[in-house]
Amino acid sequence: MNTKAIKVVFCANSSWYLYNFRRTTIKSFVSAGYDAHCIAPKDNYSEKIENMGVCFSSFAFNPNSLNPIKELITLLNLVKIYLQIRQDYTFNFTPKMNIYSSLAAQLVNSSIINNISGLGSAFLKKSVFSFFIMILYRISNLRAKKIFFQNKRDMNIFLEKKIIHESKCELINGSGVNLDEFYFSKMTNVNTIRFILMSRLIKEKGVYLFANAARELQKEFPKKLEFVIAGFIDKQKKDAVTMDQVNEWQEEGILSYLGPLEDVKDELSKSHCAVLPTFYPEGLPKFLLESAAMGKIIVASNSPGCSEVVDDNINGYLCEPQSLSGLIKCLKKVIKLSDKERNEMSMKSRLKAEKMFSDKIIIEKYLNCIQNY
Repeated sequence: MNTKAIKVVFCANSSWYLYNFRRTTIKSFVSAGYDAHCIAPKDNYSEKIENMGVCFSSFAFNPNSLNPIKELITLLNLVKIYLQIRQDYTFNFTPKMNIYSSLAAQLVNSSIINNISGLGSAFLKKSVFSFFIMILYRISNLRAKKIFFQNKRDMNIFLEKKIIHESKCELINGSGVNLDEFYFSKMTNVNTIRFILMSRLIKEKGVYLFANAARELQKEFPKKLEFVIAGFIDKQKKDAVTMDQVNEWQEEGILSYLGPLEDVKDELSKSHCAVLPTFYPEGLPKFLLESAAMGKIIVASNSPGCSEVVDDNINGYLCEPQSLSGLIKCLKKVIKLSDKERNEMSMKSRLKAEKMFSDKIIIEKYLNCIQNY
């Protein structure tokens, strides 16, 4: 196969997403000789994408917009870009791009591969808006060759609503994790147990639950625990955690804020337990995959996406979503583990990552999409 003649597009709602979540996939396609193009709004990561040896095209986009005129402009901008590229294959990531990029790619007869990495709260609520989104998903996926899902719940919802045909569906273990980059990190300094949460700082990710649990546990186990959060504050979200709130928690002394991190490995290596008490409709959280790869005990919500990474009482603990008492109970279990138990759980996280979440497995599936069509 003359891969150089094959044009492949990777489209997402931000350059940040493509660089941080799909970088190794894109690099693998470039190494295999494909003519790779990345399509995303311009941000601080756009230049880094261009330096990977791909062609980069940008378009104006607001992920939170509900203005139909602005949404139509986004679609038309993608059509314009695709008419210039005339790609053979289009890999779409993030919700709106699964819709708009698919519609635009149909006009150039491109083979479409969509990735559903979590449906988002708007889709799951029963409303006129969610019904409209469902119709758009159905239309945009008519000519998709393959739709990858990160958990069974999302796939079953699409099948039950007859949005897609079962023959097009396949489960995939998230965006994968580079097991060489995210090395096994043996736990040290068990005199102080460090809990870390990394995510967008919004209420649905369980940030307030984490802070409230930290407050209670710091009282019960003084000077024995450390709680840290990392991630960017999404000011466009109504339920975003404010910087004032973060500062208040820091002044209270219950946790520390690390800010948004470009390289998370160092902070993960210093931590004993990764925590994600989310009640957001997740795909397969990247934070949990990276934590498992580095051998961290994981405490997360017993919900789709999280439960695929955490085997309860094996490599971590699952707590009921939106339950502060349930979260505290799970965190106490981590605190009370013996060194031997802690190390056993740590190793089981790493082994699960090696078996299921290697990005090499994910990349092979994507390459097969081209080689088998």
